[in-house]
Amino acid sequence: MAMKKKNCILDPGSWNFRFYSPNGKPVERLRTCYIEKDHQKITGQKAIEAYWSESGREIRYPWISGRAHMNIAPVFNDLMKQAKAEQMTVKPPLNIVLPQDADEKDRELLRNLGVEAGFRRITFSTTMELLGKELHLVIHAGHSATEIGVCRNRKPIIYKKIYYGASQMDDAIMDYVASKYKALLFTEDASALRIAASRAFREGRNPILSCTVLDQTGQYVRISFPAFELWPAIDSVESQIVLWARSLVAEKGVNMMERILRKPVLLSGGLADCFGLKEKLEAGLHCKVIVNEYGEDALIEAAANYRLF
Repeated sequence: MAMKKKNCILDPGSWNFRFYSPNGKPVERLRTCYIEKDHQKITGQKAIEAYWSESGREIRYPWISGRAHMNIAPVFNDLMKQAKAEQMTVKPPLNIVLPQDADEKDRELLRNLGVEAGFRRITFSTTMELLGKELHLVIHAGHSATEIGVCRNRKPIIYKKIYYGASQMDDAIMDYVASKYKALLFTEDASALRIAASRAFREGRNPILSCTVLDQTGQYVRISFPAFELWPAIDSVESQIVLWARSLVAEKGVNMMERILRKPVLLSGGLADCFGLKEKLEAGLHCKVIVNEYGEDALIEAAANYRLF
């Protein structure tokens, strides 16, 4: 990344909390999850490893769809430790990136965490403010939600957050396994299967995927199936994103719809490179789609450089 801005930037996502500091280091990221162990909260990849190695532990996801659903302090504080933020002699301002519809409660929560971490000046940016380009349809597809909008003069004239993203694909994969194999597949395993299947489809392959599930007798067993069996779970969510994008643009009338769709659609977020989404959008909207090269770091890149595309 060719970062320019001198601010620190926090992009709290449902999959990863991401932090950029203007010291030349890469973007730091920490999985947005934790488990309780020995009266302590273990976060990020260590929580995932404990979840996989120690049965019976519940993994918690505190930040979903741009909102705090439980205590996010463990994830925020561990990310600051990982980024060595306490070693900054003079802390730059902290810019926190939130969804367009973020409420004041979550702003205040993050502001307080930033103050406790030693940041004296804290500002907020929103998705459409950063990614919006004059009369372009912007689709920012994340882990637990997708933001769809069109901006004029950097202000949204169309905006909707829909609850379709990677986690809904994972839910559909878990439902499929429960229906066909009468077994419980855990969330992290569903995510790993989704990522593996999408990668395989992009490479034109249909490998056999394996995972461990909990059967009806309470035993852990291994099951295997072709990756293509997961395609309906991925396809159904992608189709909903396309449907919502079409309907939102159509609501503005034929003339405005034509003006918007003359320009490329700007697709970003961690789900942007999921197999089939770009192609479905191009087919459904009859226009070119540009996939942001920075993936889940698109908002940080935009905040650091002011202009992304």
